[in-house]
Amino acid sequence: MQLTIQAKGENVKAISYLLSKNPNNIYERRVKDHFVRLVYHELSETSLVVTIFITPNALALIQNDNALDITHYINDREFAASSIFLSLIRSTLVTAINYASA
Repeated sequence: MQLTIQAKGENVKAISYLLSKNPNNIYERRVKDHFVRLVYHELSETSLVVTIFITPNALALIQNDNALDITHYINDREFAASSIFLSLIRSTLVTAINYASA
């Protein structure tokens, strides 16, 4: 799963500050057995392309009690995958989210 953000125009570099991730570094983390990566493909004065890649560990979802298991709430796989995807994006951008809500 992935989410790509593309922006063009003046002050697009402000988005990198909003995301609270250094464009010169690849952000890679394991979150509850799932792999999360944030990569800037392009960053200039007028253009930005950044992608968040999520690689869920399907085995961890069914084997690990501490994994992001929501199957007892929702039976539909698409909804479960979307919920897991959003929770992992939130964990990646928690600094930006906390700053924006302060």
